[in-house]
Amino acid sequence: MKRVIATLGTVMVFAGIAAFAGDATPAAQAPAAPAAEKTQARPAAITPEMILNSYRKMPAEIRAKVKERIGASRENLVELKKKAETDGNEALSKQLATALESADYSQAMLAGVEESEAAKAAGDTEKQAAADKALELKAAGYCKLMEGIMARSRAEEARRKAAPPEKGAEVAKEPLTYVKAGEIAVRASGISVTADGTVYAACGKSVKQFGADRKLVREWTVPAQVVAADGKGALYAVGGRKAAKLGVGKDGKAEVERSFEIAENVKAATSMKVSGDVLLIGESFPGRCIHKISTADGKHLGKVPCNVSTCCGILDFTLDAKGNAVIANLGQHRVSVVPLDGDGKNVVHWGASGDAPGTFCGCCNPVSVAVMPDGTIATSEKTITRIKIYSADGKTLLMNMPAGELGTKCEKLDIAVDAKSNLYVNDIEGGKIVILSPKASAGK
Repeated sequence: MKRVIATLGTVMVFAGIAAFAGDATPAAQAPAAPAAEKTQARPAAITPEMILNSYRKMPAEIRAKVKERIGASRENLVELKKKAETDGNEALSKQLATALESADYSQAMLAGVEESEAAKAAGDTEKQAAADKALELKAAGYCKLMEGIMARSRAEEARRKAAPPEKGAEVAKEPLTYVKAGEIAVRASGISVTADGTVYAACGKSVKQFGADRKLVREWTVPAQVVAADGKGALYAVGGRKAAKLGVGKDGKAEVERSFEIAENVKAATSMKVSGDVLLIGESFPGRCIHKISTADGKHLGKVPCNVSTCCGILDFTLDAKGNAVIANLGQHRVSVVPLDGDGKNVVHWGASGDAPGTFCGCCNPVSVAVMPDGTIATSEKTITRIKIYSADGKTLLMNMPAGELGTKCEKLDIAVDAKSNLYVNDIEGGKIVILSPKASAGK
């Protein structure tokens, strides 16, 4: 559901909310206003005039980007609506139909503005007048649609405020304690950690390997947004559509065993795991899914059947002992456990939105997840940073470690774990991987 709202929100933003600033005079040209007049009242509603002024004043290059984003959102909505109809979800199908109508209005208004401008440039006043009249009708229809959406949104917000807060997990009577045990100075977009504490860091143009002593062992020069080691000797990196299987030569030096291109279905990898001869690649936008890619030839083998809501360009997951995908379903404020080859129905969800210790805070958390050796689940939350460990069923919060110095921005905060239950937190903002250890074994 939140995925639908997020997509609709994208359409709404680019379709006219910016109109509130459409008549603003550039600060450099505006006369100084008395102190009492500096704060202007926000318009009570979006009007057709605001919408059209916003579009007409939009620079051509910005307009092109808006068209592209609306087009991408529309494609996503069509896909979601088909799935909702297949699943027999009538309520969701109606919401998606409204979102599609919004996108259609937006595309029509953009095309109308361009038609009007072309007629004006050609001096065809009759054609320009006809285009402007059609534009006014489209803008009025769009505003009526938005009024309905906003009215329903206000009613839903009132219902949520009246409802009791989500409870979340119970806090353990004797919680675990973790302490900082060290760090590795490296700026990485993704990490992978094996059972023995070997760390692989994807650094954009290379993959760096660090030993359990946190010292650099070797480096592979390959495109690397994400990296994944299966702990059995297989190591892969992906950057863009370039993938590489990495190895070590007889001389102990880094070598690229094989390079190949992955299917164009994957637009931007945000996470990756290896499962046998398949690369599982998480993609936040536009895919919002986990792709299955053959390690043999890079072909697309399908998707993990799951309903995830992504945000901030983030989608992280890991695998549990049964081979299920454990997903940080951040847009829904929960963790989802999904069979890799199921039908999407035998899915387990847990988690709740809120500020209490046993809930996930902010607009979209958790951002990363790791399965501990005993099957419990570690999570990370960005912005108001918290590193946690939950029971396998999510009902009990076993550890809550505020970590305000890590991940204060709205970006990934990947976590991984080794066989000794040490946690590795990839602080992109700080350019380091922080190691957290159970208090009893810290420093060992």
